[in-house]
Amino acid sequence: MSSGNYGPVDFAFDDADSEGGWVLDDLDASNGITGDDHRAIVMQITSPTTIVWTLNAEIYVHGDPNNVVLISQTFDGTSMGPVLIEGCTDSNACNYYELATVDNGSCVLPPAYYDCDNVCLSDVDSDGVCDELEIAGCQDNTACNFMSLATDEDNTCVHTTGCETCSGETDGTGTTVDNDSDDDNVCDANEIVGCQDAAGCNYNSAATDSSTCIYVDGVCESCSGESDGTGTTVDNDSDDDGVCNANEIGGCQDATACNYDAAATDEDGSCEYCSCGALTGLAPYSLTIEEHAVDGIAGHTTYRAYINMDHPNDYLSVVYGENEAMAFALSSTATPNWYNHEDGVDFATDLNQAFIDLIPELAYDSWFTIGADATHPDVDVDFTAGPGNDIRIPFNAGEDILVNDAYGATFYSARSCDLPPGEGGNSCSTDHPALGGLDGRVLIAQITTTGELSGQLAAQILQNGQYGQGVYHTVHFSFDGAGSFSNDGWSGAMSSNYQDCGCTDATAVNYDEDALHNDSSCIPTILGCMDSTACNYMVTSTVDNGTCLFPDGICETCSGETDGTGTLIDNDSDDDGVCNVDEIVDCQEASACNYNSAATDAGD
Repeated sequence: MSSGNYGPVDFAFDDADSEGGWVLDDLDASNGITGDDHRAIVMQITSPTTIVWTLNAEIYVHGDPNNVVLISQTFDGTSMGPVLIEGCTDSNACNYYELATVDNGSCVLPPAYYDCDNVCLSDVDSDGVCDELEIAGCQDNTACNFMSLATDEDNTCVHTTGCETCSGETDGTGTTVDNDSDDDNVCDANEIVGCQDAAGCNYNSAATDSSTCIYVDGVCESCSGESDGTGTTVDNDSDDDGVCNANEIGGCQDATACNYDAAATDEDGSCEYCSCGALTGLAPYSLTIEEHAVDGIAGHTTYRAYINMDHPNDYLSVVYGENEAMAFALSSTATPNWYNHEDGVDFATDLNQAFIDLIPELAYDSWFTIGADATHPDVDVDFTAGPGNDIRIPFNAGEDILVNDAYGATFYSARSCDLPPGEGGNSCSTDHPALGGLDGRVLIAQITTTGELSGQLAAQILQNGQYGQGVYHTVHFSFDGAGSFSNDGWSGAMSSNYQDCGCTDATAVNYDEDALHNDSSCIPTILGCMDSTACNYMVTSTVDNGTCLFPDGICETCSGETDGTGTLIDNDSDDDGVCNVDEIVDCQEASACNYNSAATDAGD
């Protein structure tokens, strides 16, 4: 092919001053290809004058439209200027043009580490990834540290075992997740937390991890028996008294009750208080405060205090108070605390019966004593006290009494006879006032008051009448209100309720508002006529209702019933004052031949 190829071209000139140009219509036209002379004709100009021109051409190197070179050639009318060839002047570029004299910025460099054919400059393992771009990592997608971008296997793959799972990352940072935190070869998701001790009531045979076990208390509790972890302790002591249900014994547990059962472990409500002695359940030595008289002094109640003895020959030698543990105290809720007659005495052995006969109120005076309630040949009460402890002063003033210091206060009776009693010679009589005697008690005080009494006292007792230096028994009592009270330190009942027995039925005739326990003495209220001479007498009535009917003493008689239904029988049917049985029926006409002057009823 020669440069003489000619073909059609398009010219474009806007005006004389504008640029113009022409291009081949068809890039495949052969007239654009240089021949063996490496030239292609682009124009021919015939002009009568000198022509000055600059020609710019776009050349597709080797016919590649993607590899373009721009050249520029000038002619000044005389000579040609240097050829300016635009193109890539970077020999490292894929589009490097060795003829280019001016770099036009079109250089296309291959990617780093690649040649212009996109082939790695260095690829030792021939895997198509340039050595410099290789990423070492685990390429096993079943491994926890799988790296999806890895191009080279680095043999670091980590796989799961046992309970392990993968954390899930695919960038090579993934790890194994243990899922067996206690390393017992049971996966956490399959762990069963529970008691693993077969002795525990909540033992779970399926448990793989231990938790709190519940054990019996070793007293009454047992296990319910389940082995699936739902087991519980069974109390077996429903009242929490330390006695197992199976061993409980029902009965009365009140030591003051008549039917107290020391073996009973459960109170069964059977206690009764009114069929036995007043001191049952109390200590061998006890104190009784009991009602002696009511309204002897108007509005007052007279109480007497007794020390109950353990043996008939027990002898009361001293009543006293000293120190806190053996204090003597007496108080009342009334003001003044108690009644003291102006002619009264401090000790009953100074009270002559003749004075009581003369002044009846003296029978209700307040006093202390050793056994006797008046002068007695075998008893003469005396008194001694430390400084400030003369109990007679506050006693006579109607004020509280308290002796609780080391000096103390004592009232006593010097014996005029020998102990034991009743053994001849100068022995004390068995009915000596200071002895327990047949009634088993010794009187120590009488107090008349409008209030409730309380206090404490100590006593010295010669047990069973045995006397000798230093041989005596001391007891201390505390009391509050009426009742019987054990000495301090007694392990049984400290007070008795027997004195609270009576009729507790408010509808009964003999209802006792102070009674706590019913003694079966209640008399029911039955209204009716209670006069046995009345015709409507009701033998079962307990309260007279004022309805009694009596015969008139002339003819009337009673019908005879005694159940309250009896009535009056008239016995004078014609009300003529002559009882039916005495009526004489005959002629009452005086002019008649058969006139009967004795007739009470007219005959025919």
